[in-house]
Amino acid sequence: MNYYNIDPLELPSLPLTERSQLPRQPCVYFVLTDKSVLYIGRTVNLRDRWLGHHRWEQLKELNESVRVAWFECSEHHLLIEIETALINHFEPLLNGSELPFKKPRTTVTFEPEDYEELQRWAEEEFRSVPQLILAIVKRALIERRERKQREDNQ
Repeated sequence: MNYYNIDPLELPSLPLTERSQLPRQPCVYFVLTDKSVLYIGRTVNLRDRWLGHHRWEQLKELNESVRVAWFECSEHHLLIEIETALINHFEPLLNGSELPFKKPRTTVTFEPEDYEELQRWAEEEFRSVPQLILAIVKRALIERRERKQREDNQ
């Protein structure tokens, strides 16, 4: 397939403000205005990716014309190849650029068998491993806050 024939303006899309309505499918996605491609990325679950995307804060400041378009790709192993080809072709403004702010990051190391289990779990939920780990940690933090609040109210 010639990826350069993909026209982002012809793909299914939604306004960025409606990101909670994006499909849960593997794809290469485009962040667009009416005239230009701002960003290209890949994911195994588009909705989950955009509910916590590192560019959200930056992009939400733009006007209502910003959209997310997607090119579905059920073959996960092709996502990086397609994304790379499309980034090289479109040269989006924000790919490779610094974020105006940085969220704290951490690195986690797993035993191989634990990581394999996380990979299987992430695939079952159509997420990447980092997205799954983030969801698990967020869930644990919410439970901890609720437990602390109950203890404080006693």
